[in-house]
Amino acid sequence: MTYRLLDWLACPRNSCFPLKITAAIERQLPACSAGTSPIRCDAYCGRRQAPVDEIPAEECLACATVEVVEGEIRCECCGAISTLTDGIPDMLPPELAAAARLGAAASAPRGLMDKASEMAVRDQQAASYDSRRNPFDREAELGALLRSLDVRPRDRILDGGAGTGFVTLACVARNVELAAVDFSRESLKMLRSAIPLPLLSQTHLVQADLTRLPFRDGIFDKAVQAQVLEHLPTAEDRDAAVSETKRVLTRGGRFVLSAYNFSLWKKRSAARGEVHFAQREGYHGGRIYYRNFEAAELRALLSQHFQVRSIRGVINELPEDLQYRLRPFGLLVERGLQMTPLSVHLGRLLVASCRREGQPPTPNERSSSPRPAA
Repeated sequence: MTYRLLDWLACPRNSCFPLKITAAIERQLPACSAGTSPIRCDAYCGRRQAPVDEIPAEECLACATVEVVEGEIRCECCGAISTLTDGIPDMLPPELAAAARLGAAASAPRGLMDKASEMAVRDQQAASYDSRRNPFDREAELGALLRSLDVRPRDRILDGGAGTGFVTLACVARNVELAAVDFSRESLKMLRSAIPLPLLSQTHLVQADLTRLPFRDGIFDKAVQAQVLEHLPTAEDRDAAVSETKRVLTRGGRFVLSAYNFSLWKKRSAARGEVHFAQREGYHGGRIYYRNFEAAELRALLSQHFQVRSIRGVINELPEDLQYRLRPFGLLVERGLQMTPLSVHLGRLLVASCRREGQPPTPNERSSSPRPAA
């Protein structure tokens, strides 16, 4: 992580800001990639542990490419200490970390144990996860997400449940600043190894739980989640993840996500008992919880916190797998189907585009962020 991240982080237990780093081991990153320049922090200089308006501009330029690879991050309000290793801070809630450490021996609620179980599986599968995906499916989903997200240079983006980073890598190549959050440390380490060194200074990796995000309010312009919501095991977790995303988005911020769709094909397969992950909900892949959403159900969940602009189906499944056999025109057919009402019935996934209410802040409002507590 770079010190820039400390201008965003807040304690996930009590939202205390700023957090302070100690015992930092640093290394120098390459200069910013072509066409980019260092970004001055809004409120807090993590390296000097002082309000940013007290720091000379030349120090900000020098700090932008300093990476902290090891250290401890401390909350001055509650005394909690988060470890930082491999450039990735561990901001997991203590109860989730304990459940993951103890595994089957832990005594914890089902939802917490389901999350701990998925963490273990994701860590085990991190090295091979990307090779498991069909390239057509990957491109269809990624294209739909990026079109709805409308990535612009200098956007601040949250990739929630980033995994090994197929969305993160597409975004950071577009001159944005991005926080990639996941509870699987091994997945984040795989992502880190895939990020070109000149882009590391603008890509912040954080091990955390989406239901308790370790960021202060209104930091991000946009947020994205790719196939995450369906794996949150309780209704309370799903609502908390959406609520937390709203909290860390700025006014007028955009939220785009993909989630499993309870399509006509899945309903038919479930009725026949043909495919285990086609049920309304269940477990797959080494006890990973999943839920297939109806479009109306997903809209109802998101509408409690956002203005829902659209919900479309993606990876539309045609008879005899025709979408895969129409090369090189299959993706064009897929994109056309996404624009039709049929897509919410045919798509393997749903992609929702949402907006937080309010007018986006002006540049002056953004630069006048609350001063850190003394």
